[in-house]
Amino acid sequence: MNPNLFHERRARSRPEKIIYTVDTPKSGGFFTYHESFDYPQKGFVNEYVLQAVNLAKRLVITWIRLLAHKQFIPFYILFIFLPFKAKILNRILKEFNSAISFFLQTYQNKYYLDQQYYTELGRELIKIGTVFLKNLGVKENVAEETAFNLATLIDYDSAYRIRIKDILSETSSDRLNRKEIQRLVNLYCQRETRKDLPDKFKSIGKLIGWALLIPKVKRAFSKATKECDFQNLQFDDIDHYHARNAKGYNFFGMTLEERDKRWPREKHSVVIYNYDNMSDDNLEEIFIKSKKNL
Repeated sequence: MNPNLFHERRARSRPEKIIYTVDTPKSGGFFTYHESFDYPQKGFVNEYVLQAVNLAKRLVITWIRLLAHKQFIPFYILFIFLPFKAKILNRILKEFNSAISFFLQTYQNKYYLDQQYYTELGRELIKIGTVFLKNLGVKENVAEETAFNLATLIDYDSAYRIRIKDILSETSSDRLNRKEIQRLVNLYCQRETRKDLPDKFKSIGKLIGWALLIPKVKRAFSKATKECDFQNLQFDDIDHYHARNAKGYNFFGMTLEERDKRWPREKHSVVIYNYDNMSDDNLEEIFIKSKKNL
């Protein structure tokens, strides 16, 4: 893949926050501290990583949309009664993990961080996914790898991560059933301002709803959600701070105007990089430092 793929994005010369320091506390996570911000930013931020994740995520979403069509329901019913469905499921997940790994090794770099550096949401999703799949008869190593890959697609994308936390902050683990999941999907669709995203979440919600009609899946899901620390899936003070003036989504069920009025925007130190004055031989970054409302 051509590295020039990212030149257009870098040439936009949009304001960027100034990194003060980074930290990896013993409790887990990867925190980036920016100049003039009260709270750090969670997660590992890298444009090349995000591009690789987006490629993998596109594959997953395409398959979810396909499998969410009602024409596949007869095949799902047939699959339930197959004698070797556990072996088939293990094989499918192995191939899935192989495909995800291919995308995440773009540019001959492996973009997996150790699990301890994932956000608390990512680490909790790994635990939930592993318990859920193991209770469906998936081998432990396959279950762990699958959960890890799915968590990776979410943890590296702050836009998805913070939306999931916003919605899960509206419920609790003991309320998560088919009806509640449908309510959360509808709630998300009401808050989303991007027109391309609601259909993706509707497809995911539809698949989960169908799956929970199967008693074994329902038991595995219940066990996984009961064993998790649900608070790790919800907003904390750091998330709330960064979400309150964020654009593109109605966090807390409030429009951007309503949130800006309740929590006035702060002025922060930013830099604007002038990539037009950079050459391949001289990669010294030329920038203008300023203050901007973020």
